[in-house]
Amino acid sequence: ALLEACFLSSNSLYISAHLISLSVFNDSTNTIPNEIEEKLYRDEDECKFEYIKLLIILKQNRERINFLTQWLREETDLTIFSSFNIRANNNCTLSLSRNNLTHKYSNNKKIVVDISRFTDNKYYYKIYKKNHPPVINNSTFISPCNESATHRMVDKLKLNGEYSKINNYLKRLFNVVQVDVINNQVMLQRDGIYRNLSEFGDGVRHFLNIALVLLSNSTTTVYLDEIENGIHHSLFDILWEIIITTSKKNNIQIFAATHSQECIESYARVADKLQDKDISFIELGRNNDNNKITSITYDFEALMDEVAQDQEIRGW
Repeated sequence: ALLEACFLSSNSLYISAHLISLSVFNDSTNTIPNEIEEKLYRDEDECKFEYIKLLIILKQNRERINFLTQWLREETDLTIFSSFNIRANNNCTLSLSRNNLTHKYSNNKKIVVDISRFTDNKYYYKIYKKNHPPVINNSTFISPCNESATHRMVDKLKLNGEYSKINNYLKRLFNVVQVDVINNQVMLQRDGIYRNLSEFGDGVRHFLNIALVLLSNSTTTVYLDEIENGIHHSLFDILWEIIITTSKKNNIQIFAATHSQECIESYARVADKLQDKDISFIELGRNNDNNKITSITYDFEALMDEVAQDQEIRGW
């Protein structure tokens, strides 16, 4: 839920100015000039549908499924989301109540989306015709099931010269020689035979998505939810080394969440080895006195001390 909230709030700032650059914000007040807001209201339907894309991406990630065109048209229900109220900054809030998603931004102006009737929106064809949720430009929520995105990213790596890296990673972790797209299917070669990606476990699919996103993007934000999902603890050090080195090289901001103490300890070892000190580790827990969620934030040195003392640092 935390990473979903971060994903929604970070993108809401961009959606407010869907057709413009964020540089038009007034630096002193962090608001959008009046003439730009008027343009946004003229294109309100398109702005509204940007929120629908975000919720579909989160739903896809929660349910570990692909959104085929026919299924999306007939079965998708976004009313499964519980009510929430998220503040991105002092001038931008995103809330959901009774199926009405409300984005309130500068000067208390707002856009309201009825998520129970999203297929009525004239921009619905952008998902319906393309057969997959469009990618949000400024940040990515990792889902182990979006195979259509995997197609495009494999092709992109072949063009940008990073294709050999993903194959080296797969061989190092899973003894897989190569990933490729054959007959429009994502295939992995092992023991001299190509097999469909669906025949491999969640760990292989999850890692493949993480590595592909990091290698094929730059200057963006990536959210890695349940990063340890399906991956054996003996591979955590290699996984973190790949994530840290690749994100640094491509200028990617990583937000990762885990419930695994072993995964946290692995991260600390690798961060120490690579001297990756530009980090924040946030531990969340419930306060027994007032039943509220509280947080403790550690910098690099504090995290190293906690791990060295064998402290419990995965929430409470």
